[in-house]
Amino acid sequence: MSDPPPPPASNGHGSVMVTISERLIRVLPPAFIALLVLNCMFIAVIAWVFDHNAETRNRLLTTIVERCLIAPAARP
Repeated sequence: MSDPPPPPASNGHGSVMVTISERLIRVLPPAFIALLVLNCMFIAVIAWVFDHNAETRNRLLTTIVERCLIAPAARP
């Protein structure tokens, strides 16, 4: 078996999260990292679509409510 990679040389300025992420990147296979990137992109697209649909829905509902409020006043 191969030896684990040596720990990165720290001069006291590195953080724990950086060393953990470096170790994870070394250990994880490239296909899994690609899967993580694709999942992050997918979640970002879904969030954008949801936000865009919410804006469009709110604009449409505002227009409908305004017309309903104005319509009775315009009737004789």
